[in-house]
Amino acid sequence: MRAINKKRGLVPGRVLHSLQPIMHCTLLVPDLLLPRHSGAEPYRDLHLPALAQLLARARGTTFEPLSMEAWLCEAFEVARQHDWPVAPLTFALDGGDPGLAYWLRCDPVHLSAHRGQLVLTDSSTFEPTADEARALTAALSTHFALDGLVFRAPHRTRWYLDLERIPALFTRALPDVAGKDIDRYLPSGDDSLRWHHVMNEIQMLLHAHPVNLAREALNQPAINSIWLWGGGVNPAVRGRRFTRVWSDDALARALATSSDIPAHALPDNAATLLATSSRDDESELVVLPQLRAATGRGDIERWRSTLQVLERDWFAPLHVALRLRRLSGLALIALNAARCRRYDISGGDLWKFWRAIRPVDHHA
Repeated sequence: MRAINKKRGLVPGRVLHSLQPIMHCTLLVPDLLLPRHSGAEPYRDLHLPALAQLLARARGTTFEPLSMEAWLCEAFEVARQHDWPVAPLTFALDGGDPGLAYWLRCDPVHLSAHRGQLVLTDSSTFEPTADEARALTAALSTHFALDGLVFRAPHRTRWYLDLERIPALFTRALPDVAGKDIDRYLPSGDDSLRWHHVMNEIQMLLHAHPVNLAREALNQPAINSIWLWGGGVNPAVRGRRFTRVWSDDALARALATSSDIPAHALPDNAATLLATSSRDDESELVVLPQLRAATGRGDIERWRSTLQVLERDWFAPLHVALRLRRLSGLALIALNAARCRRYDISGGDLWKFWRAIRPVDHHA
């Protein structure tokens, strides 16, 4: 089990000593290192001295590509079903009772035609109001009443379907599809044709809905489709690898809650995290998904500016904390669709001067 976990980038890798009442920190940072075909241009002229030294002096391991959702589920020892069962976990976080049903996320999205492709934009750029979410899901439930489909919107941007029968359906996580042509990411499996038909009906219904007519009159993106993903029945959550979770991500918070692990909103910087440690056996998980939001929109300039903010607010203060032995160790988990890397570093590693410091793009 330990070897498998290490392959997945999950082994905490802590270095604890009795004279160091300090914590270990794991930073989960999707799209920190872009695929090599992106080249050095995205990193051009970026001043990232703390990140460069952390990567250079750390012990790095490579593991197979994983989405952020997959890594989180594996870290909390949640078994994969047809999909990673995101929907029942986040439905519980949103105040629902998953019971024994099979749940699907059916989140609101905007589809736009671009050079013969249908490109998906997620709701992070056009969050619907609670009234809009209720009106649209009510219309969908009425339309599909004879099919027994009830659409629920306990959260403005997280919508749900529950099914009595587990469908033969494999889906792709919404964050993996954002900014891309949906054609190659549509649900697959023996039941997929039925659900493609459902999605097409939904697009036609939403297109003419008064909510969208009003949005278009205000030059706001229409909520003209939904994205099915994260299906499953409520899973067992067995992982207790971390003592606290810091994240605004719904799945990370849902997993922590299901594990009876304290979950806190992501602070603005590492100072809050460092100020709250009180025991020498704490292992903190911090989820920093901001870079993934930028790459999902294909916005390299936003990615660059976000990386500079992460350097200032997270990598630099954690680098100092390691040097001062206020951290027993730091693990940096860098995920992308081509290759994933885990970097483990202790305060002592910072003094290994023979490990040459290279530009960050060298690690891409």
